[in-house]
Amino acid sequence: MWSPFRWPWGGISRPCGRRWPCRQARLWSPPMPRGWRGKSLHKTPHVPYHTPIMTPEACTLTLQSLPLFQGFPAEVMKELASKTTVSKHPKGHMLFQHGDTIKHLHIVTHGWVKVSRLTEEGDEAVLDVLTAPHPLQIMDAIAAPAWGATATVAEDAGFFSLPINLFKATLNEHPHLALGLLQTTAKMHQSLQRELEGRTLQKTDQRVGCFLLRLVPNPGDTHPATLTLPYDKTLLAARLGMQPETFSRALGNLKRELGITIQGHTLTIPNLKSLQAYTCSACSGTYPCIRSTQKA
Repeated sequence: MWSPFRWPWGGISRPCGRRWPCRQARLWSPPMPRGWRGKSLHKTPHVPYHTPIMTPEACTLTLQSLPLFQGFPAEVMKELASKTTVSKHPKGHMLFQHGDTIKHLHIVTHGWVKVSRLTEEGDEAVLDVLTAPHPLQIMDAIAAPAWGATATVAEDAGFFSLPINLFKATLNEHPHLALGLLQTTAKMHQSLQRELEGRTLQKTDQRVGCFLLRLVPNPGDTHPATLTLPYDKTLLAARLGMQPETFSRALGNLKRELGITIQGHTLTIPNLKSLQAYTCSACSGTYPCIRSTQKA
């Protein structure tokens, strides 16, 4: 007579010797516990999809400080904050995927988020890398039923996630509150125009220099500026529309021409005015044009 083998976590195998996830064994043996790697059968605690990191009062105050919600009355903000999910996610977490139905408006509170699409060849094309206080794909969220790109956490990041139907209903009920939305989209459009101009008119060295200038915390300083690259160089190169080796050569040229020192992800710019003159000569804007707190 057949005697079933009992697995340590309580399930039993089929006579055929198969076990989960085989279809026949699924009726007999439950899936292995979370975190099991063949060495230990201890249970690992469940990590929720989102982890609350802010009180409702703090959430309301923070939302009111965002450009998107400028001018919103206190009672409206309290209602929006009560429905807002505050979350944080580690590097590599996919917030939403191209083609997913839009259910929430996501606003970055800290960290960096990569917005990308896949090409016909299956390669990843980086469309943008955003930080606080940017909303993600706001034009899709307002006007489209599904996301037009994929959002992945590039460096540990936090989010406000607001039900998109509630946000639209609030704007319909209070049309005058759409001014913050118009200002936000106008700044994003202006940023895209500058980027298109840079890719058309600037050399690769100048585009890298422009990116570094946007990371400088105090543009008016005359002493050397030390800054840290916010994410890895491969993603940074993709964000600037170049190959990693091209980005490395551009950094080398800046190091040779302007005396910039590079140690890992830390850079020191000895003379901001020299970098500004070298970078902004092919740009129609004036420095500082876009601060690193807005977009990089």
